[in-house]
Amino acid sequence: MRVPHWRDDHATLHLGDACEVLSEMPDRPVDCLVTSPPCYGLRDHCPEEYGQEPTPNDYVENLRSTFAEARRVLAKDGTC
Repeated sequence: MRVPHWRDDHATLHLGDACEVLSEMPDRPVDCLVTSPPCYGLRDHCPEEYGQEPTPNDYVENLRSTFAEARRVLAKDGTC
């Protein structure tokens, strides 16, 4: 697993592609996950970012894959 971007006694922040970061985590260690996926086609900071997929279906599939990983890493009583 990658080294966290920041950590203290209460929180850990990871920096990177959400699906990649989540895929490196074991099952169920996360109590709270915070993310803010962009709307489709409204932001353009870099070509590979979420929301810049060629079609809305590709965008939805990327979000579905990412949130499937989010669900996998969340504790049973975790919050997203």
